[in-house]
Amino acid sequence: MPSKRQSESDRQTLRAPRRSRVLGFRSFRLQVKQGPDRRLQKDSSGADPEFSVGTAPANQLVLKDPLVSRHHLVVSATPRGFYMRDLGSTNGTFLGNCRVETAYLEPGTQLRIGNTTLRFSSLDERAYIPLSDQGRHGLLIGESPAMRRIFEMLPRIAATDFGAPRQERVTGAPRLS
Repeated sequence: MPSKRQSESDRQTLRAPRRSRVLGFRSFRLQVKQGPDRRLQKDSSGADPEFSVGTAPANQLVLKDPLVSRHHLVVSATPRGFYMRDLGSTNGTFLGNCRVETAYLEPGTQLRIGNTTLRFSSLDERAYIPLSDQGRHGLLIGESPAMRRIFEMLPRIAATDFGAPRQERVTGAPRLS
């Protein structure tokens, strides 16, 4: 018959593993080896583990090659490695002679987009971005690092005029109070 007294090991409190408050990732470099922007190179920044390439000005690496799409591809630093994803580009992304939609990149990998050849290199520097220790914000729920990154930014965004709804008067429309 089991004793009514609990043993010391039965009374121990188990602690949940602590969540990391930062997301660390290695920086990397994309260098144009061939094409209209030959010798152009750009390193990933510490602000974002995702790095975009295309002809649109909003990209981190902006190319002039007319065969490159406005938003052609992104490279992301992930816990598994450096992940490249084609964004539905018109002319595709090639590793050697193979058209690829996604791939994990190793240092020295060369990608061809349009008439441009890019060389990927990993760097020794690490970058860190803050994460919320909460898995929710209001009605939003999410445990992934991407969601916890958003939850960390939301209080700062809400405190700005940008985060507040604006009331604008439209001709002929009643004024909102």
